Amino acid sequence: MSQENKTTSLLVECEECKHRFKISGEFDGRVTHKKEFNINGKSIFLTYYDCPKCGRRHFVQIDDEITLEKLKEVKSMFIKLSVMRYKGNNIHKKQLVKFKKAREDLSKHRTLLMKEYTDKSIHDDETDSNFVVRFSV
Repeated sequence: MSQENKTTSLLVECEECKHRFKISGEFDGRVTHKKEFNINGKSIFLTYYDCPKCGRRHFVQIDDEITLEKLKEVKSMFIKLSVMRYKGNNIHKKQLVKFKKAREDLSKHRTLLMKEYTDKSIHDDETDSNFVVRFSV
């Protein structure tokens, strides 16, 4: 199977209506969405999915300028380590520790953002509606 035909999906349950459905990050038929919002002059990026039955929005991740930079670093390190492993090269413990620390740092910053923005009211210009941010993780 080619790499482009592989998709990752996850079975989830709506917190509102208990409907079970799959979400995925595939490019065609994408179920998860990432959208930028501005709160008090600060840009945040919320990743979410909507229940296909009742429409409830489930927020699963938050990013800002800092986490997006940290994510680039983590991805770059992951690719480098994956290439090394593919080529059969030894990966030094120091490199793995650095990668693990970068991932933990990204996760820690996202957790702090979740705490900061949970229960905040946000306006969606696209739908001209307000909503309260609550994370489903």
